[in-house]
Amino acid sequence: MKGSVAFKYLPPALADRLGGLGISVKRPVVGAQQGLHRSPNYGASVEFAEYREYRPGDPVNQIDWAVYGRSDRYMIRRYQEETNVRGYVLLDTSESLGFQASGPMTKLEYGCFLAASMLYILVRQGDAAGLMTFDTAVREGFAPAGSFEGLRPMLQHLEGLGASGGSDIEGALHDAAGRLRARSLVIVISDLLRPAEGILRGLRHLEHDGHDVTVSVPGCERLLDT
Repeated sequence: MKGSVAFKYLPPALADRLGGLGISVKRPVVGAQQGLHRSPNYGASVEFAEYREYRPGDPVNQIDWAVYGRSDRYMIRRYQEETNVRGYVLLDTSESLGFQASGPMTKLEYGCFLAASMLYILVRQGDAAGLMTFDTAVREGFAPAGSFEGLRPMLQHLEGLGASGGSDIEGALHDAAGRLRARSLVIVISDLLRPAEGILRGLRHLEHDGHDVTVSVPGCERLLDT
């Protein structure tokens, strides 16, 4: 990460190793500017989508003259517009995340490393990244930032976290869904130690609202292996 400050969960050595990684979405998203991801809108990017008939006011240079030569019809080539994405990391901080087995750190510490890495990768590839921490509900939320400097308060917040409080993953996911105003990439980091039926209801709420949802269980030692 740029700058001279070293963060506990994003040390320079880890940031360097994340340089070649990227995060993509599985479904169209709505972004604020051109970027890496598929949008439900149409523009003039390189990915061809479909034809439609020319309408008065359309740019003449978008007419496909080869199609006109074959069909005597004016047709416009439509392209899938690429867009940037808003990504949110939802990090479970409930008491069960304080568990530590034979590894070097607790589940929450692994989760913090993973959260910091996801935030960094998103911003590095030109997207915006935000953070929410939760136990029985969302306890803290940071609006998406599109710069490394904007990540600073999120990375500092991770350093002060402790595993405490009850756990209601379903309720927290419903809470998060109510806070998200635009379709986003949502990365849920949790040990998932609640009934599966409730967790699935929460995840389906996010997906029903159009979000692209990914779930990760902390404990990925390979990410931190040096």
